[in-house]
Amino acid sequence: MEEISKDNKIFIIQKYLNKNDNKYYTILSNVIETYNLEHSTNMNGIFLNLTMLDEEILNDIYFRFTNSENIVTEIIQKDTKQTKQVTKEIIKYEKDKLTLDKFDKFLLQQSRSNISI
Repeated sequence: MEEISKDNKIFIIQKYLNKNDNKYYTILSNVIETYNLEHSTNMNGIFLNLTMLDEEILNDIYFRFTNSENIVTEIIQKDTKQTKQVTKEIIKYEKDKLTLDKFDKFLLQQSRSNISI
């Protein structure tokens, strides 16, 4: 079996998490606790930057997720190939020019100063 790239592993992990199944959040919580990873949680869920993780940790999450259901990842890999075609487009952004009159400049200058009451 060929090696799966880091981007594909992240995509597959996100596919599992999109199922909104509590067992994947439990697995992710266990990995976060095991490796003492920086993350944030709120009522919407767990926020963890997968792209910044070490390869070892990402592999651990990936194998725990895939082994939890024994799903063949070839179907999911086909999805990643389709999405990669879309992301190859280069988007060129232009900066907006901000024009300020004298009053706007005065307000900006005042906002930078400390006012004590």
